[in-house]
Amino acid sequence: MAALETTLGESDFTEKGCTHVLIIEIDRIRKLKDLSSSFDKIDPYIKIIVGGFEFDTSVHEDCHHADIKERTSIPINEETLSGGVFQLQVWDSNNMKGDAKKAHAEVSLPEAMNPIMQDVDCEPSGTVTLKMLLCPIIEILKMPGKIREMESIILDAEEKIQAMEEADELEEADKALLEEKIAAMEEADEAEEGEQEALKAELQAAQEAIADVQRQADEASEQFKAEQEAREAETQAKISALEAEASDTDDIDILKASYSKLLAEFITAPK
Repeated sequence: MAALETTLGESDFTEKGCTHVLIIEIDRIRKLKDLSSSFDKIDPYIKIIVGGFEFDTSVHEDCHHADIKERTSIPINEETLSGGVFQLQVWDSNNMKGDAKKAHAEVSLPEAMNPIMQDVDCEPSGTVTLKMLLCPIIEILKMPGKIREMESIILDAEEKIQAMEEADELEEADKALLEEKIAAMEEADEAEEGEQEALKAELQAAQEAIADVQRQADEASEQFKAEQEAREAETQAKISALEAEASDTDDIDILKASYSKLLAEFITAPK
């Protein structure tokens, strides 16, 4: 129940002989039927009668279920308090024929400072759900001061909450900035890694090219060596043949000519 606001002073209650205030919050009405008419629904409102005081809720049109959600505070004197009950009535608003009472109930007053929520079954139909609180006058008179004290506490709490929210916003901003820096660093690292990978690829390609050139050089060297050995073997064979021929002839000129020819072939042979 929301805090009670009152403009009544102590003299107002004293003049009326009031010792307590009855706070009633009417929540809803259900299962309401117009048994005296062929129409199923009515335009209900609720009337509270306590001693010489009355309170009417607003009218809810064409229904048998309604959410009332209204509250009133009624001064209570010793006579009413000793009676221990108040009247709750359900009326049908009718602009043409006049309002008519459709249901009623007698409700017991709650114990002082003991709020209760209860369902009140009306006769002949309808159930009203309401909350009641019976407060001594002295507590009501203290309420404005208590309300101001509570408002001060609430204001202080709101300021603290606002400060915390601002701190949270700053923290979120710092967090966002840090995340941006981390993202930039990660992008830089990725770019650097990309450059390193590119350099590694270029280096590997160069190493493979060098290895290919070396392989070709080795193959050429092996081929040259084989050709050289073949030429040397051929030359040696010719020398051996020449020596054999020299042992069979005494013509020194023929030997010289053969040797000169062999020497010329060896000199002009590719190295």
